[in-house]
Amino acid sequence: MKPAAMADAPDAWRELLDEQLRALGAELPAHVWERVLLGPARDVLSRPGKQFRANLVYIAWQLAGGAASGPPPALIAAIEMLHAGSLIIDDIEDEAETRRGAPALHRSHGVALALNTGNWMYFAAFDLLDRAGLTEPVRVALHGAMLRGVLACHRGQALDIGHDVTRVARGDLRAVVRCATDLKAGALTRLATELGALAAGASAERLAAIAAFGSALGSGLQMLDDLGSVTAAARIAKSREDLWQLRPTWAWVWTAETADDASWHRGIRWAQEVARRREDPEAIARFLGGFALAAGRVEVRGRLAAAQSALSAFADANTMAFVDAELARLEASYG
Repeated sequence: MKPAAMADAPDAWRELLDEQLRALGAELPAHVWERVLLGPARDVLSRPGKQFRANLVYIAWQLAGGAASGPPPALIAAIEMLHAGSLIIDDIEDEAETRRGAPALHRSHGVALALNTGNWMYFAAFDLLDRAGLTEPVRVALHGAMLRGVLACHRGQALDIGHDVTRVARGDLRAVVRCATDLKAGALTRLATELGALAAGASAERLAAIAAFGSALGSGLQMLDDLGSVTAAARIAKSREDLWQLRPTWAWVWTAETADDASWHRGIRWAQEVARRREDPEAIARFLGGFALAAGRVEVRGRLAAAQSALSAFADANTMAFVDAELARLEASYG
């Protein structure tokens, strides 16, 4: 059973985003802003995504006892705006070619405009919180949660892009990847749940449980994403940037922990060759997948089960059924 008003949510928050974007044209003709900011922003925001962060705001709102009408659309818009901005910056840092079925924004609009658009979206997300029509104490709490989330994501991104898997000690790899995952993926999904729970007036105890659900879910989905990138035939192409950049991922962690020494060192040398020559990484992706599959499946399922158990003490059957269905949908989408 979907949370109340879920079916109407996308139209509501898209209208709110459009309203904010149109407001930029007050002092200059709209076409001026369209070329330098509105166009790039609309491009990214109009591309189809999983919308699971928007769903998380609804789930958290419901779990915290919010009204049946659902959370203010501005909360949905804020997390979607923040996430879209982070994708633009991620793609620049990863030298990505595509995003959501189209060229990455820096490929279609240039690095300078893409960088500025992504950064603007971070601040626009904070502005959207002020449009939610909530009390001042709640507004301040939402701003605090957003600030902590953004800071954590940037710390996690620093670990992600700043380390070369061939230069991280094999025994340290899990700690580095786990910390990056918790700070980046875990923090963003935690933020989505915190926004919904805070806006609905959750008690401190319930807020902590809902936030723990968000953290565990985000980390589990990142593990699932990394695993699918080296084991699902339809998604192996997605691992190209990570492999060319020699990024530490969960696939490397599970390989480090299951491969014999000879295979591990062969894989490291192979990865360096693929990255240096920008060769097709499919073969090494399959190499990693062969070692990571069994261990990865066990750990992913354990992490997602931990997310579900964080809610089991107080969520009703309908909400848990929706959470279970949402997790199944996301697992299928990640391969």
